[in-house]
Amino acid sequence: NLGSMQAGAKEIPFQMGRKDHAKADRIKNNIFTFSLLMSGVGALLLIAGAVIFAKDFDMQFRTGLVAIGLILIGQRVYNFTVMLLRGYKNFALLAKLTVVTAVLDVSLAAGLIWLFGIYGLYASVLSSMALSMAWAWRRFPYQVRLELDREVLREISKIGLPMLALGIVFTLLRTMDKILVVKYMGATELGIYSIALMASNYVFGLSNIVGILTLPRFSENFGDKGDVKVLGGYMDQTNHVMGVLLPVGLGFLYFLTPLLIRAFLGAYTEGIPAMQILLMGTFFLCLVHQPHNFLLATGQQNKILP
Repeated sequence: NLGSMQAGAKEIPFQMGRKDHAKADRIKNNIFTFSLLMSGVGALLLIAGAVIFAKDFDMQFRTGLVAIGLILIGQRVYNFTVMLLRGYKNFALLAKLTVVTAVLDVSLAAGLIWLFGIYGLYASVLSSMALSMAWAWRRFPYQVRLELDREVLREISKIGLPMLALGIVFTLLRTMDKILVVKYMGATELGIYSIALMASNYVFGLSNIVGILTLPRFSENFGDKGDVKVLGGYMDQTNHVMGVLLPVGLGFLYFLTPLLIRAFLGAYTEGIPAMQILLMGTFFLCLVHQPHNFLLATGQQNKILP
């Protein structure tokens, strides 16, 4: 989607801060239409492949291709809904949607997979997305319509592509340690190392939530006031709070988690030193979100990647 979802989470609140609601609506509609169009093309290719090569694949594989095509469209609509709720700072509805989706995922998967196997898996994923979207859009306070505008899409892509590239690079960097462990040490050691990854991902996930909450506020504030210094003050305040609270939480994890691992996960005790080292590094990684959001909100996304 050329990073359009990432761009929308930044640009919609920015336009709302400028009181340009018409521009925000155009951005919203173009992202929805473009994402739906691209996912529709992908879905058609998968379904066409299932039909054209029907003789080469068994029924399970053909059904899977069709299901993945439909899931692709549903996932795009779901991601768009999440992006829009973040952009308009409707975090109350977003939290409820997350809970509803989780409950549907677990309950439908447990029943349908037990009854129908792999076909039940396809059905549970599709049903969960359809039901969660039906639930959300009945409570959705925003009007969305089909609209394609080259200028709007070009503007969105200029913002979204650097953000997309950043996401890819960041994912690769956070995956590199796993690749090195399994390559030079083996799969068993990677399993032991997973205890360190779990602790690190938990802490980083909490800081990422703070980043998700602050980006639309940064963007809207900059659109309203256009003052980089004021926005920089907000960034400093947020990072100051994070810098004070994170060491406390990390300290508890650093000292208490080894006790829990030795008590309940004895096979993973060799991963404790790696976990403690990784936790110390995660502290600095958690402080990246606010400078990152500052650059995005002020339109300096090209400076994020060197």
